[in-house]
Amino acid sequence: MSTMAAPALSIDDREARVTEIDDRLGEIDTDYDGQVMPDTVREEWNGLNGERDAHITALRELRARKERLAAIADANPKATERVGDGNGGTPVVIRRRGNEIYDLARIRSQSSSDEEYRAQLHDNAKRAIERASYGTVRDVVTREDAQTTVLRLLDAVDDERGTLARRILATGSPEYERWFWAQLTGRSDVPRPQAALTLSGTGVAVPFELDPTVIITSDGATNPLRQMARVETIVGKSWRGVTSAGITVGRLGEALPSTDNAPALAQPEVIP
Repeated sequence: MSTMAAPALSIDDREARVTEIDDRLGEIDTDYDGQVMPDTVREEWNGLNGERDAHITALRELRARKERLAAIADANPKATERVGDGNGGTPVVIRRRGNEIYDLARIRSQSSSDEEYRAQLHDNAKRAIERASYGTVRDVVTREDAQTTVLRLLDAVDDERGTLARRILATGSPEYERWFWAQLTGRSDVPRPQAALTLSGTGVAVPFELDPTVIITSDGATNPLRQMARVETIVGKSWRGVTSAGITVGRLGEALPSTDNAPALAQPEVIP
């Protein structure tokens, strides 16, 4: 018999839940001020207190881990650089130098919230773009143009989970490139980088490279569909849109109840 693991909660998630529990406990106490609570309400009261204690215990451990990692980083200043001083609400971001900018596990361990995790993913991905190699076809697109395009995709197209940033970091390290070429040549003596394990699927992802050019090897063809369609840039495996047949106008007699005539929505999915 298999069981599903409970979803991981960040420090911010747990703190927000504790606040919700505290508010609900206060409401219950106000509703039954000077009274004995019914059995159903007492069960809710006990359940909320138990959940709150569990979150507080978990928060102590999570904060202790963050403090431990910060202490380790402070003890090894050559491997890190700190951005911000922590005063006046300014966050302290620990950025790794060298190839450690590709370490997704380290980025996750140093992030206290999902928002900070995504921000550090983007910060490291942008520094990886600065280091990235460039393709051999240079007649049309310059290195600066390619870098600008990828930076735009990070800022405007990447999703809230940082899928594009994670892929750049997972496939952009020198270790991943060595492992990739070893796979193509049938060698098994090069270990797979840990970051590459975060990529979905069982195949081998192509290393990230700053070369947006596509060389057409056929005679080409003119297709009017390109004039009627538009281009969508995505970071996942499919594009989901929203369609509707529109709103039908309705007329009713005086004083009769009316509906909102809301349109029916559908979500087509296109797999590129």
